[in-house]
Parts: sequence; C-alpha cells; structure tokens
Amino acid sequence: METLAITQSDGKVAIMRIINPTRTFAEEVAEYLAHRPGVTAMWRSINPADVPQDREFRDALEDTGSSLDFNLSKAREIQRGRMVQAKRDLGAELAAREAAGEDVTAEKAQLQGIDPDALVDTSVDIDALKRSMPDLLKGRG
Repeated sequence: METLAITQSDGKVAIMRIINPTRTFAEEVAEYLAHRPGVTAMWRSINPADVPQDREFRDALEDTGSSLDFNLSKAREIQRGRMVQAKRDLGAELAAREAAGEDVTAEKAQLQGIDPDALVDTSVDIDALKRSMPDLLKGRG
C-alpha cells in the first residue's frame, strides 16, 4: 500500500494511503482535490513510517521534501489559540459559579496569571509546547 504526502496550496499537509492499486497517484490526488474547490497541491510518495504518530499539532505538519516535520511557528499559533479559548471558557464558567454564590476568588486569580503569549513564545520545541498548557486549562477550549 502506497502512502502520499499531499501539500495543499494553503500550506496544509494531508497524508493519504492508496488502497486501490488500479488507480494512479494523479487520479487519487485529483479525486481528493475535487472535494476542495480552489485548492491545488503537490504530492510525493512517502514511507508510512515517516508519518509522525503524534497528531496533537497535525495542522502544523510540513513536508520539507525529504521529511515530515512540525512547523514550530504554526504549532505555537495553534497552542496560543487553544489557551485563549480555554481561558475564555473557564472565565465564563467561573462567572456563572460566582453568580450562583460560589467563592471562585482563588481560581480567578490563577486564571488571571496565565499569559498564553509568554507560555507559548518561550517553548523552544514541540515537546515544550505540549507541556506549556497550564493544568488549570487542560481539557478546555
């Protein structure tokens, strides 16, 4: 079974496994693109073992032509967006709990102290970026 890395004109990378041996790569990619109006793509055959198994930052995957790697700048923007959304979600939850009479002062102070920009921008690699999400925000956003 062949595997393709497809780099779309919008910069996203898709991985496609070819399961129909009677079709060419070009036919498979043309069908893939038929469902994505306005998108063009380049593709190459890859070894399935070269596909990163970690999918946390799959939207930051890039094909360098010789390997599939995560683009740290794109991954940072993904993580920053997740943190901002998680802060927003937790803030709304705390406001509702406070309105119901619960004392959430300590959690609000903790939330206020979380700076997504500082946490994300100081992450030097993908592993550090994965660890940058504060425990208070994990599972949110």
